[in-house]
Amino acid sequence: MPTDVITSIQVHESTRRLLESRKRGGESYDDVILDLIDQEPTEAEIREFDRRMREGGPGIPLEETRKRLGL
Repeated sequence: MPTDVITSIQVHESTRRLLESRKRGGESYDDVILDLIDQEPTEAEIREFDRRMREGGPGIPLEETRKRLGL
């Protein structure tokens, strides 16, 4: 059983509607918010990306990127 305490947060009705539109199946608002947070890169990931961009090195060709993304 989770030890987290369930709390209430205030959001605008428009924000609640946006969250509702992102729910799938039996997901809770908590699930939706955690998914959104997981999609956002962390500060450490951004710094690592910046470091790699500054260092240069071999890139991934555009066609390979398209192939990986299924475009």
